[in-house]
Order: sequence, then structure tokens, then C-alpha cells
Amino acid sequence: MVAGENSANASGCGILGGLSRSVLFLLIFASCYRWEFFDDGSSVSWGKASRGVLVSPARLPTKGRGFYIPKRWKDRGLRYGTEELVSTIKHVGKKLNRKHRGRKMGVADLSLKRGGRSAWHRSHQTGRDVDIVFMMRDDQGLPYNSEFMLRFNDDGLATNGSGIRFDTSANWTIVRELLLNPNGDIQYIFISEGLKQKLLDHAQRIGEPPGLIEAASYVVRQPSDSLAHNDHFHVRMLCSTYDLSVGCKEYGTLRWYKRDLKYRNRGKKLRTE
Repeated sequence: MVAGENSANASGCGILGGLSRSVLFLLIFASCYRWEFFDDGSSVSWGKASRGVLVSPARLPTKGRGFYIPKRWKDRGLRYGTEELVSTIKHVGKKLNRKHRGRKMGVADLSLKRGGRSAWHRSHQTGRDVDIVFMMRDDQGLPYNSEFMLRFNDDGLATNGSGIRFDTSANWTIVRELLLNPNGDIQYIFISEGLKQKLLDHAQRIGEPPGLIEAASYVVRQPSDSLAHNDHFHVRMLCSTYDLSVGCKEYGTLRWYKRDLKYRNRGKKLRTE
């Protein structure tokens, strides 16, 4: 939920600490970019995931094919993201619903309508982050939809003693479709190391393409600067090409694997190699 970077560049068009949101917008628009960059109504992710804003966001419905927002997160109202992120959530929901006989994933927080820091997250500021509740099965092996996040140990068993299990097959479908979605590229899928290994082992058992498994091995990871994420997926998208040109900032270990995997031109590579 809170993976991100604490420092920010205070030079040039960087965001200065302690500024109000209104002053921040004035700095963005008046000092850095021309108005016409933002007047077409499309979403813009500006700044770093942990230090930025969201302009003209897309709004995720409370429910759709293959997804819903549980009440706890619906009440918070963090339902806004870039058009790429919202389209990706809808795409993954449809794929999950089709493959797993009508099941739905719980979508938790995206960003505030104008981005920026919220009471619940250090990141989630620029519309490129979303939390997804794990898919689960009850102690009888039947699909179980939880209104809350549950913690799981490395064996995939809920730590609350309920007998609920991490649904490896359905959760792998979420990861798979995130990586293959046509709307934008995924930078990170944060999850605990033990649960990541369960997903990769499952992908190998069912014969997924080696290129897809390799991509998942890089993108799916336990964050180094926050909790282990053993109760949900925290997904972060890369900046779109347009957003990069007007101030979206990426950070972290991504350039080297993008080059080696040609991730931004993944096409058939992840599906077949």
C-alpha cells in the first residue's frame, strides 16, 4: 500500500515540500508546461507515485464485469486513476470473470480525484496505483469473496485460523492479465516473497510461456521499503509515453529489465517465448 520513495527533487519543475494543492497546481501549469498540454480532457499522471498529482482522472465504477469495490474502500472514495489504469482494471476483471466462471475481484484504493497524499497511503498520488484484494477459497475449497483483506502465510493459508486459502490459480490469472493487458505496462506488482513463489510455481506447472514467467519474476516483488504485502496486490503502472513527456516520473529498478525484455513492446514475446 505504501511502497514508494520519500525524497523529491526540489529543483527545476520538482514539487516543493509543504505546498498546498492549489499552489502546486499553479506551479505545474504556470511554471512547467503550456496549458494546451492539459486541455483535451484526457488524464495526466504528474510527478512521482509518492509525490505528485492527477489531472482529469478516469473514475472506476463501484462494480463491473469481474470486479467490485468492497464497502470499506467504496466509502473512502479513492476511485480515480489514469485512463490506462481504469481500463486495465476493467480488462483484468473481464478476463478473470470469463476464466473463473463468473468470479469477481475486490478492488480497493486507487487515488483521490486530484491525486496527492491521502490519509491511507504515501504512494497512490498520481493515479497509477491500485490495491487488489486477493482471490480466496474457504476451508471447503469453494470460492470466497471477502469484504476485507486477509493475511496469508507463505503456504497460502490465512493467518487468522479461518482455514481460508490463497487462490493461487485465480490470483495468477490476475497477474497474467495485468502483464498482458493492452492498455499500458505494469511497473510493479507488490506481494510477499512467499506468495510470489507460489504464483511462479503455478505458472510453470500449467505451462505458461517462459517469457511471461520471466517478466512476472521481475515485476512481481516484495517491496523493500514497506510491509510485505501478504494481504493484497499493490499494482503500479508505468507512465504512459505522453505522461512522461509532460512530467510523469518513474523510479526504481526498471530500465534494465525493460531493455532486456523489451517490455514496452511485449506483444507476442510474453505470450509465446
